[in-house]
Amino acid sequence: MNAPAALVLALVAASGADTPLTTGWTRARSDHFEVLTDAGEPLARHAAERLEQLRVVLLSLFPPRTTGERRIVAIVLANGSTFAELVPRRHRKAQQVAGFYQGCGEWDAIVARLSVEPQGPFAALDHEYAHLVLNRSLPAQPLWVAEGLAELLSDADLEGGEARLGAARPELEARARESTEPLAKLLQLRHDSPEYLGGSGEVGLYPSSWALARWVVARHGLSGLRAFLEAVADGEDPLAAFDERLAPLASAQATLFDVPPTPLLRVARDAPGSSASGSLQADVPGRAELEYRLGELLLRAGELARSQQHLERALADAPESVPARISLAELHLRAGEPALARRELERALAVSPDDPGALLYDARLRLAQARADGVPLAPEAEERLVSQLEHALARAPDLYEAALLLVELRPKPYAQRRKALEPVFEQDPARTEVALAIAALQLKERDLAAAERVLRRAREATSEPAYRFLCDHELDEIAEYRAATAEVRGRLIHLECRPDGSLRFTVDAAPALLLLEAASARSFLVYGAGEGSRESELDCGLQDRPVVVRYARPDAPEAGVQGRVLWLSFPDSDKPAARRRPRAR
Repeated sequence: MNAPAALVLALVAASGADTPLTTGWTRARSDHFEVLTDAGEPLARHAAERLEQLRVVLLSLFPPRTTGERRIVAIVLANGSTFAELVPRRHRKAQQVAGFYQGCGEWDAIVARLSVEPQGPFAALDHEYAHLVLNRSLPAQPLWVAEGLAELLSDADLEGGEARLGAARPELEARARESTEPLAKLLQLRHDSPEYLGGSGEVGLYPSSWALARWVVARHGLSGLRAFLEAVADGEDPLAAFDERLAPLASAQATLFDVPPTPLLRVARDAPGSSASGSLQADVPGRAELEYRLGELLLRAGELARSQQHLERALADAPESVPARISLAELHLRAGEPALARRELERALAVSPDDPGALLYDARLRLAQARADGVPLAPEAEERLVSQLEHALARAPDLYEAALLLVELRPKPYAQRRKALEPVFEQDPARTEVALAIAALQLKERDLAAAERVLRRAREATSEPAYRFLCDHELDEIAEYRAATAEVRGRLIHLECRPDGSLRFTVDAAPALLLLEAASARSFLVYGAGEGSRESELDCGLQDRPVVVRYARPDAPEAGVQGRVLWLSFPDSDKPAARRRPRAR
């Protein structure tokens, strides 16, 4: 339900003057979104209602892989100077950006300019929200897929009983036809490529990506696209995966614009507005709350000086604003000013001693102080911090930074820690620190393949060279571990306990038997159905138990011995089954 183009033109024209940043704002809240805008209540309601409708349509086309959905604050702006003030410096020049996404603490933000483009005033908002839905659904997203699909989905026609997406856009097709770059180069562009970060090829990146995404959807459907992306997620070279699962690149290049002009994706809808209109609420946000939102947004983008101005204005207007105090404490912590961070935190705790964010930052500061002093935490102090963080996370499940700190202090229970972090990573794979924590937990759970997929996703999503290096380093470590070890699934049929304390395992890994050794009962780990290791649960002699075993290959194999046991896992049952005779090799 788009606002009339004439209304948007009038709003943009009227907002040309540099008005104060927090003058004339309106807020509309729906079930899943909060919209803040300088363009009046009718447009705030339009934007919130459209986001709710678009959410239903996009989730039907791109179902999320995991549950958990972080709340989105959409800042929709008519005033160009206000938008430019919020654009992080890491982005291209503000005039080259129509919208951007910024992850925050307990909420995430989309900042978008109102558009006078043919596809409607909310094109940039649609584009950025499409990114979040695609992130939560697709297993991998090379740059051309991420930008091409988001552009394809940003022209949704939501009028009537059917949503229609992906129709021809003559202005984009004309720009794509002007591009002289081969598709092979487009497929190899990354989020840290100059063409994406503002280089000479930037103008052609979005039209060409849109054209190729539209070609793939028209020729192979969303299922064909997913098959290609699954291969990329598993580490296959994108060029080879495209040739094998979609088409030879030369064929795609020759037929790139042979696509029907009609919408490629159609979704039946309920009565327009029926799911959103009744739950919409509109009001005028207080100055302190608005200043806090903008300050937190800039803080998370690394814009400390501009963030501090907003946060201090928020506190001047509402000295007891706990969120603003906590954000200011984070700002001082990032600036290397722990004493000032502690001061702000103490003021927040004085107002709300049980605030989850305050508990988190109190734990962070205590841990940082212990490290600065070079003194490890005493067991009772560590226990208090863990309890404090778990309490904060229980009260505020979106407070993912508490889960990050818990992974560092006490990673078990692994699955519970992952559950708190996965919605953050799924919505924004560029949060590399979250990806590294999830991968570390998956490695502790002995799931190498899952850890590799997370690290590959994070590596491709980041535009930061340092983070890309960290992901590559972890992937190299896993590759070296894989090369030096092997994992088999079979049945443990005999355990020999030798006089010198060493052990020999006979594993039926059909079609052959494996003979594996261990130096002692404490030189490897034994896992049951849970997460703990229990070295004491093995008896010597005949066995008949399902087992997964990871072992190190020997440099110089002994006669008949295939490797050294690193760990054993009994995935199905801890109880021995009926005995059977071992087969001869």
